[in-house]
Amino acid sequence: MDSPDDLAGFRPRMGKRSSKGSQARPRSFRGQLLARLSGAGARRASKGHAVGARAHRPDARRVVIKAHVVRLTANGAKAAALHLRYIERDGVEQDGSKGALYGPDGPVQRETFEQPRPGEAHQFRFIVSPEDASELDLTAYVRRLMDRVERDLGRGVEWAAVNHFDTDHPHAHVVVRGVGRDGHELRLDRSYIATGMRWRAQELATEELGPRREHEIQRVRAKEVSQERDRTPGQR
Repeated sequence: MDSPDDLAGFRPRMGKRSSKGSQARPRSFRGQLLARLSGAGARRASKGHAVGARAHRPDARRVVIKAHVVRLTANGAKAAALHLRYIERDGVEQDGSKGALYGPDGPVQRETFEQPRPGEAHQFRFIVSPEDASELDLTAYVRRLMDRVERDLGRGVEWAAVNHFDTDHPHAHVVVRGVGRDGHELRLDRSYIATGMRWRAQELATEELGPRREHEIQRVRAKEVSQERDRTPGQR
């Protein structure tokens, strides 16, 4: 997350609460999420526990997700349009060309997407940065990730993304509308933004590339130790 302040005051609510889900606390956040959305019992909670376990195992592929919520006030709507133009800027694609906005089914026209929907009071901005992004088809990966997010939420989500390859770590900027495909307000549980979505992203990357090998894990750990020492003046 960029900062806890990005989500300050954003109520952790997603759809209607289930009375069944409140009777027994599932074993994992994923289970709590499923129970809250569908009223499912222990069977789905158990499935959710397995999802969390896969995403947190030591050899899982790592993914960083940063999030920000933008209120679409008069100034916020203008800022949202400028953000789309910024992420589509020149030089960010692999061949050095201008960024290309895409969605679940193909290219997205910025001029259309930047127009707020009726009742849209906010938007979500995500940066999805897989550690092994260079080994992935980033567009296909983001589409699969957002498909899983939709399945988690149990509703259609309207989103658009641009891939950036102009840094050492390729990543995708994803903008999600604050109104779902059904025309109703979309609110994401704060825990899902902070944790659940990253679990999904790591699970998907691990499925596509396979678990990290031991030498990969050790190499990353050594790099992190070196970076930490560089940030600590005087340490030997």
